[in-house]
Amino acid sequence: KLDLDRKTIVDVGANIGVYTIPLAKHYPNAKVFAIEASPTIFNELKANCEVNNLVNVILINKAVSNKDNEVIAFYTSPTRSGASTMVGEWRRFITEEYGAKFGVEKVETLTIDTMIRTMGLDEISLLKLDIEGAENLALEGAKNALGHKKIKNMMIEYHTYQNYQYITSLLNKFGYIYQTKEKVSRGDPTAVGNFRGHIIAYLPPTS
Repeated sequence: KLDLDRKTIVDVGANIGVYTIPLAKHYPNAKVFAIEASPTIFNELKANCEVNNLVNVILINKAVSNKDNEVIAFYTSPTRSGASTMVGEWRRFITEEYGAKFGVEKVETLTIDTMIRTMGLDEISLLKLDIEGAENLALEGAKNALGHKKIKNMMIEYHTYQNYQYITSLLNKFGYIYQTKEKVSRGDPTAVGNFRGHIIAYLPPTS
């Protein structure tokens, strides 16, 4: 329902471009920032954007977090690339649940607030956030943008009960309207992997 042409879209946790590529094609006049932490997956993302001849995509190989310029361990699974994460507890859950094996890559961090400032962005029309358990860190690093209403619409995948609580409290604090979608809740909701889903959030229309 959003008209995103000539707007700014930020895809955090872009992976190989499942959201980035359709959005960039559908909105050729939009500016699409695709941020992927894993250097291995990032190379696939870059190749996929090149083969689709996308000229409106800006690629960033960083881990979005609450601090800038830290070098962290990033866990990447060759069999479940969508589960790659900077969060050790989520990596352990995926290993136990699906038997996935992970390698470790060194990645530098970036905050959304810093990205907005250094890229000279007035606003983000749509922020998609799917980073396997680190969504609370990403939003902590976007508090300035949230407080100044620079992020208009968000699609957030949350992976723990604790993160859900943090995200919704932040959205309430900064005056966003939100809905929870596709919620999975089983057993102890505080256990990693037992409480996850999506949040659609947007700023109320101005009168």
